[in-house]
Amino acid sequence: MGSKDGWSIIREEPLKEIDRAIDLGRQHGIHINLNFHRIPGYCINGRELEPADLFSGTRTERDKALAAAVFHWKAFARRYKGIPNLHLSFDLIQ
Repeated sequence: MGSKDGWSIIREEPLKEIDRAIDLGRQHGIHINLNFHRIPGYCINGRELEPADLFSGTRTERDKALAAAVFHWKAFARRYKGIPNLHLSFDLIQ
């Protein structure tokens, strides 16, 4: 969705793929759970490759990473607002 070098960038193409998965889930009665395995400042694998660490970086790094993570989740919340939790749920960090 974004880039480790540009945390404020949200690319539309990956979101279209997620939109499609949600639509297919609704069509076939499958619940979709969205989660981030990588968010600004954290990655489930390769965490040390992030430019700042959300949990153990300096205060400035943590604040920057947290602001970017919130930015991304707000974008998801706006995009998928109104889809009942019967069809879609969120797991903020996997």
